[in-house]
Amino acid sequence: MAQRKSEIFPFEKMVRTLSETPLTKVIITSSYSTAVYEILSKCYHFREDSFQMVLGREVGLNKSQKIKKAIQFFETTCEKSLYLGDLVSDITYCRDVPIDIASVGYGYHPPEYLQRFHPTFLLESQDDAVSFLQKLTG
Repeated sequence: MAQRKSEIFPFEKMVRTLSETPLTKVIITSSYSTAVYEILSKCYHFREDSFQMVLGREVGLNKSQKIKKAIQFFETTCEKSLYLGDLVSDITYCRDVPIDIASVGYGYHPPEYLQRFHPTFLLESQDDAVSFLQKLTG
């Protein structure tokens, strides 16, 4: 991601919705957190406090370990947590924790492929994801 950051633009609606959502939000990524911030900073609605934590490659843990670390740090439980991801590997990592996953089908893997791995929720479009998050926060 760091090499391609000039080519990558965030999904504006999702960044706006996540920024406005009063839930605790953690970015868990296999990329470096500096690259994530550089990409998100391209978004008009991104604020430094939009996410409470970023656990990137520099942490030296796999995604399952990072999810567990975030849950422990914020003193919550797996049952009260949700992961948003766009990869089949995200589904696998979430099962290992275990934690529910809302797979988004407008990212890396298409919805038809993600569905084969039975995520907890499948959000096919950015509008679906925005509606889903808005319903979560009532």
